[in-house]
Amino acid sequence: MLDISNPENYRVLATEKLGIKRSVSAFLYNVYEHYLSVQDGQNANHIQELAQVDPNLLGISLITTKGEICNAGDTQVPLVIQSIVKPLVYGMVLEDWGWEYVLNKIGVEPTEELFNDIIDTQKI
Repeated sequence: MLDISNPENYRVLATEKLGIKRSVSAFLYNVYEHYLSVQDGQNANHIQELAQVDPNLLGISLITTKGEICNAGDTQVPLVIQSIVKPLVYGMVLEDWGWEYVLNKIGVEPTEELFNDIIDTQKI
């Protein structure tokens, strides 16, 4: 197994003429193997779907800018993405509307609204 705590190993792996997809896949698999046995923490229980997830599942996927997909572990298991989608949606909104418009509408200070509150789109 590759020692993932040593960044020098990444360069060695990438220069072994494996090709970028095989290099990245090998790296992801080593990260997967390294963290698979971690049993810290517990599933969130404030959302039923999250509470029901098998805590032993672990999957890592990466898509390159050229569209190559690299996977390791339980990547074919459907999952509930919940809040992790927020940075992705934020990026899409920035791309569609631009920095100036978005920053005039979205602040960085917390509101008093619940995280799952529905907001009238006319107020946005």
